[in-house]
Amino acid sequence: MAADLSAGYKRFARVARRKYLLRVMRLRFKLVLLTAVSTLPFLVAMPWALREVQGAFDRELDGRLDGAERSARAAIGELESQVERAVRDLAMDPAVEDIARAVH
Repeated sequence: MAADLSAGYKRFARVARRKYLLRVMRLRFKLVLLTAVSTLPFLVAMPWALREVQGAFDRELDGRLDGAERSARAAIGELESQVERAVRDLAMDPAVEDIARAVH
């Protein structure tokens, strides 16, 4: 009778261990599957998101470059007008005319 109980317990332990392993394996499989499924939207959306972000950066850079170009052109225009004014003032100055006569 003790041998029957011992054999029955061993069989029960074997079945219980198998069920536990199957449950654990099912849990691992479920976790792996859920992880894979949960990353799919991320993987699908990533190329689109990268294109959108790159486009936004390109537009921002273009806007900044246009602003810098306008600012540089305005500064050049202002310097041109200052130089023209200075040359005009020098041309009208009688002291420059006296220096030119003294040199020749």
